[in-house]
Amino acid sequence: MYSVLQKLLNDAVTPCATLIEDILPGVEKAVLSLPVEMAEEARKRTKRIKKSSSRPRDNIRKTERSAFKRLKDNTNLTVLPADNENATVVFNTSDYKEKITYLLEDPAYRNLVNFPSNGIE
Repeated sequence: MYSVLQKLLNDAVTPCATLIEDILPGVEKAVLSLPVEMAEEARKRTKRIKKSSSRPRDNIRKTERSAFKRLKDNTNLTVLPADNENATVVFNTSDYKEKITYLLEDPAYRNLVNFPSNGIE
């Protein structure tokens, strides 16, 4: 678990699926507005790209990927980068929310009706 925390916020973990699989729904949505012939050509090209694409090699071990997934799926934990260090911090989510609420109740903070930078160009 420690090695996963070291990598979590400092490295890009190789995705489990190819990126093309994430793009396919967007392509399909985009081609719906095209003429039929153009839409079919776009679909054929997308299929060719998908067939020629391959998943990148893993840059973490299976045990690390499993631990990463468990951390990600655990709603009782909040994982964040440390403020001033190149480190990862793990909080109990309820404690974290309690602390944030306490900090925001400080009179130094107030709700803004209008976002002040909207008028700045």
